[in-house]
Amino acid sequence: MAKNIIEDEFKKAVWEQGFSLEQNVFRILEKDGWNILPNRNFFDSISGLTREFDILAYKAISKFNVTFFTVLIIECKFNPHRIVFYARPSKQQLRFPRFYIGDFIKSFISNKEISSFFTETKQFKSFFKDSEQVFGYQTFEKIEKNERNTTTNKIDKKLSFKTRQELSEKSIFGAINTAIQATIYEKKQRDQKLNTANLIMFFPTVVFSGDLYKADLTGKRKGLKKQGIFHYRTGMAFGDEESLDEFDIHICDIVNFNILLKVFNYVYKQFSLSFFKKVKSKNKK
Repeated sequence: MAKNIIEDEFKKAVWEQGFSLEQNVFRILEKDGWNILPNRNFFDSISGLTREFDILAYKAISKFNVTFFTVLIIECKFNPHRIVFYARPSKQQLRFPRFYIGDFIKSFISNKEISSFFTETKQFKSFFKDSEQVFGYQTFEKIEKNERNTTTNKIDKKLSFKTRQELSEKSIFGAINTAIQATIYEKKQRDQKLNTANLIMFFPTVVFSGDLYKADLTGKRKGLKKQGIFHYRTGMAFGDEESLDEFDIHICDIVNFNILLKVFNYVYKQFSLSFFKKVKSKNKK
């Protein structure tokens, strides 16, 4: 009987691809107590096709006949090449999640009160109030060549990097667009009758497998450094009642995903405390 031989190169290719990354994200979420729904379908209004995003994770708490959900819309991307985000200083801007507010909930809390939580928060202020804008990104492929040195007659390794725009479109733009479109779809699919007593907070998120870099080209000195977490704000045209809208996308590498979860957990715990305090107070009236 022939032996079942699996080549080492094939094994490496299997474990380095995106499904391995998804499993790592899945395990981190599971350990942190999130409920997880993998491989969710959504309608992409840009392409006009039904597509899939990787993970929907949520935490929920119910009191006084109302429920608060914190929902993460996560797209995972394997990046064997180096990704650079270009940033510049900007006026301080607030970073808000997306909300679904049931009709019954509107009698307990207003949009202004929700905004106040993020403007007045005592922790993670830099996460919610940012003075930096990512205005572009690129993917760089590492290229190593062996060249013979005519002087020493030895083989020298020459290192260079090549920009790969097609990979940027596929991996970075594709992931961001998926997170946006999936968030829009999940929000629109909420049934008004079934979800009238629900408040849902959506965080569209992209997780990459490898290192991410920040390039600052606007200062006196050009700076390039590794950075594990980014905010990316984008405006998208949808051709419907949301013809122009802005989204804050949360981008991180897998190493810093736990740090991002600390922020989401903080919002879940602290916002739910203030929210249910308001519900309790108004129920007494």
